[in-house]
Amino acid sequence: MAGIEWEAGLFSRQVSGNVPAKIREIYHADYDGDCDVINISYSFNSYNWSIAVAEAHTYGRIVCLLTGNENQFQDNITIAHTHPGIISVGATGPEGLRAIPFDWGSGGSNHGTYVDVVAPGTSIKAAQAGGGYTWPNGTSVATPQVAGLAGFLLGYSRGVYSGTAALTNEDIRGLICATAQGVRNYNVDFSTALGDHCTELGYGMVDAGKAIERLKDPWVIVHYPMPNNQLITGCDSCVNDYTGQMYFDHEFDTDETENCPEGNYIVEKYSVTKLARLEIDGDMPKAWGRGNDLRDGDPSPTGVHPVNFYPSNWIGAESVDVDGVVLKTYVYKVWNTNNGFQGWFPCEPVDLNWKFSLMYNTENTDVPDMDKEVAFVPTSSSISAHPNPFNGKVTIDYRVHTRADANISIYDTQGRLIQNLIKGRLQPGEYKVTWDATHSPSGIYIAKFTMGEIVMSQKLFLLK
Repeated sequence: MAGIEWEAGLFSRQVSGNVPAKIREIYHADYDGDCDVINISYSFNSYNWSIAVAEAHTYGRIVCLLTGNENQFQDNITIAHTHPGIISVGATGPEGLRAIPFDWGSGGSNHGTYVDVVAPGTSIKAAQAGGGYTWPNGTSVATPQVAGLAGFLLGYSRGVYSGTAALTNEDIRGLICATAQGVRNYNVDFSTALGDHCTELGYGMVDAGKAIERLKDPWVIVHYPMPNNQLITGCDSCVNDYTGQMYFDHEFDTDETENCPEGNYIVEKYSVTKLARLEIDGDMPKAWGRGNDLRDGDPSPTGVHPVNFYPSNWIGAESVDVDGVVLKTYVYKVWNTNNGFQGWFPCEPVDLNWKFSLMYNTENTDVPDMDKEVAFVPTSSSISAHPNPFNGKVTIDYRVHTRADANISIYDTQGRLIQNLIKGRLQPGEYKVTWDATHSPSGIYIAKFTMGEIVMSQKLFLLK
């Protein structure tokens, strides 16, 4: 990326040898190289290889992966290609259409619903080992162009971007797809919140100039929920799409049990949707989802990598219209064949937290705040009581600023437990609970509020 992003560092690894050796190179780039963008110009149908690619994205890397050169329609090549956070890149011929055997002499760019974008892949001038130049064909030379664009956009956004949100890796992917030159000369298979899509060209030819322009006024990329003041939770629809057996590759946590060992489990997969109401007025914005594992959050393993299953922390934007954005994700209900029901992974549908981004022109689109269905999120936790002093009953108000296990209990001044008022997992928000002290003697009591490692207390004065 020299000459494009001057402060970029390059971590070059030669990929050769057997499948385990190639898998190790991905982990080298991810962990040893700590790379922001990983270009993968090779592909093979290996489960563990696919896992390595999916994990690289999970840990906050932008991964660009070729579609392959067999000139085949392959709707599901590998887990890696179907992973929604990875940018799957096809190649075009001289006419700007999908490369076919006529363009290359043999082979052609693979195609399918998983294709995100395309880039030129025919007779691309490239440096040759040992000196001089060569003009190769293939998706292997198309994919690095997209990786270079991703690196430039990331570097540009870190340096001069004046929008309202720091770009995540999902923002980079969404920006590249949403600004691609539109699909032409092919029947469009479906229209999404990112634009028209087809199995031949994905969202179209990458357009670096247009992508850069979208990082300048009057264009903005806005993150929802808004920092520290809004939260989108719950779901509107939950449908069981699949019941069967699958393999858990990593340890994972649920609300009911922690550190479930890897192995085979019985799983029900549920597709969950939510309408984030925005009442959009003007040009329709582009929209894409953000998961909890991205640059604005703590990275964590997806835990689930079965064939044709999406990662549990993925959030997609299905469509956008005047009412708002339709979001979609998946959750899993898990049983161990020996130990019975293990719980929901990563959480129950009602506990889902939805995050997405909007890109729009502020001169042509007026996007207000979300409606009253969106809950207020405190910036800190607190506890208070009223009336205080009290006679008989007291109302305890408390705020929760993050999803956590919470407990409120009443103690006397000797530290003896009088009553547990609440205990359980709470979402961020404002709550109330009433203590009925009708049968307790007058005196001073302590309401103790525990939330994770946070402990707060409130003195209560009971006067009869």
